[in-house]
Amino acid sequence: MKTNLTRYVCLLVSLFVLSALPVLAQAPPATTTTSPEPSLPKGMKTVLVEVKHRDPRMLAEVLNGLRSGDRYSQVSPSSEFKTITIRDFPENIATMQDAVKRLDVPEEQPANLEVQVHIIATSQTPVETGGFPTSLEPVIKQLQGTLKFAGYRYVTSITNRLREGGTLETSGSANSANIPGTKASEPTLFQLRTGRVSLRADTDGKTTIYFREVKLGISAPLIFGSGTQYRDFGFNSDLSLREGETVVVGTTNVGETAIIVVVSVKKL
Repeated sequence: MKTNLTRYVCLLVSLFVLSALPVLAQAPPATTTTSPEPSLPKGMKTVLVEVKHRDPRMLAEVLNGLRSGDRYSQVSPSSEFKTITIRDFPENIATMQDAVKRLDVPEEQPANLEVQVHIIATSQTPVETGGFPTSLEPVIKQLQGTLKFAGYRYVTSITNRLREGGTLETSGSANSANIPGTKASEPTLFQLRTGRVSLRADTDGKTTIYFREVKLGISAPLIFGSGTQYRDFGFNSDLSLREGETVVVGTTNVGETAIIVVVSVKKL
């Protein structure tokens, strides 16, 4: 009986101590606040436009100028996915989609050109005009009617290819037998260089080709008495011609003769 009374007293003391301790307030559960989505103007829509050929970032620069001006309108390019996300009013979206159709086309590749350079030597005595390429026959007839030389000799032709925007540089040698005043057993050396070539489409559908510079250097073995000595000759000129034309670029004197340079260009 005494033992039960002792236990009862200890229980009352414990309850008294616990009631004296401060009550710990439980913290409310953490909550995450999110900003509400902006309320878009009525009628504004979002579309995804696929880009196939051009850089989406470059197209987006153009499209930004076609936006409505509303603060919620947006043009967001993605180079990774080749897309442009457009948010705007339907009429502006239609205008931008049409612009993408017109601008998103394959880039035009530089034209490939074939350049033919023909070297002709003149003489004071008549010679057979055979041996010329067929394309040069009209040029020879024109030269015979304008220049005071009795004969024309075919020396060599140079054919090279280059791209629009590129330059041409080539060198080689030719037989000196058809160049009067030179030693036939020694080669005539030449070097041809051009500046950058550019093209312009004309209204009639043809193309005009511009060479900023055409520079020809010739080193010929001239005969002096019983000896031979190489002498350098050449000319430097700009050139403009239409595709398919064959034109005389220039002339330079080599000993007793004149060297005539004829050029033609065609697109491949």
